[in-house]
Amino acid sequence: MIREAHLSVLLSKLRPDQHTSFGVMKTIERTLTVSRHSGTEPTWPALTTKYRHDLHTSINFMDDIANTIKELELSLLKPEIRSSKEALDELLADDFVEFGTSGNKYTKADILERLPNTLEKVEYTVSDFSIEMPSEDVAIATFKTERTIDGKDKVISQRSSHWRKTDSGWQMFFHEAIKK
Repeated sequence: MIREAHLSVLLSKLRPDQHTSFGVMKTIERTLTVSRHSGTEPTWPALTTKYRHDLHTSINFMDDIANTIKELELSLLKPEIRSSKEALDELLADDFVEFGTSGNKYTKADILERLPNTLEKVEYTVSDFSIEMPSEDVAIATFKTERTIDGKDKVISQRSSHWRKTDSGWQMFFHEAIKK
């Protein structure tokens, strides 16, 4: 049995432009409305076979994108990527802007100049990672990091990264880190 909470979450994540049909959203809305009025939990059979297939396709599509964004995001925290001007150039959009924990604003040019030349050993621990998809070609990653520099100076921050799908793949166009 599918629970109302699950359908509500799915409905909040699905948009007509997100590789799904408007009919799927309408069917979920009708199923929720009927179950609320009758006081029962919605059942999976209430969704037609076609809509269940469309819904599975949409969920798999969003999961694939979420996994890709998470891999890219975590790669940017690895020393081998942070020290590679070429890798950073590929992952950051030309219009990239970052607001760091220092409160400073950085552009792609700033990052490409500064980050590969950093000699400090920076390590990150990531938690509370989530992805939101306002559209099919934009993803927003939010997560918490615990950063240490040369094994000390621990800084905990809440982060948000905005990614855009381009012809060459996903690129980050905005990042913000707020010290907690």
